[in-house]
Amino acid sequence: ILRNELASGEDAFELKEESIGKPNQYLGGKLSEVTLNNGNKAWQFSSAQYVKEAVKNVEAYLADTGRKLPRRALTPFSSAYRPEIDVSRELHEVSEADAAYFHSLIGVL
Repeated sequence: ILRNELASGEDAFELKEESIGKPNQYLGGKLSEVTLNNGNKAWQFSSAQYVKEAVKNVEAYLADTGRKLPRRALTPFSSAYRPEIDVSRELHEVSEADAAYFHSLIGVL
């Protein structure tokens, strides 16, 4: 049905046969079909690729300003930490652009 819709009308375009099939990526993450113990099929989502790209973007942002991520770091956050509402002094010690970038990352994760 979708193929018919895409191939009809003035804005029609051709689909390549090799591009038609089950999805293998969704929102930047790896997607695969699995069979559960009860025999039902379900989709499995792995966020590893998504997180890898998010870290790569942060590294690129930091590199543009002559900085880089530390090789090893202990987590300074408690389980109750809410980064999306963080207005701590530490964020005021960085530029407005860095604080805005930090807040934008929360939407990525």
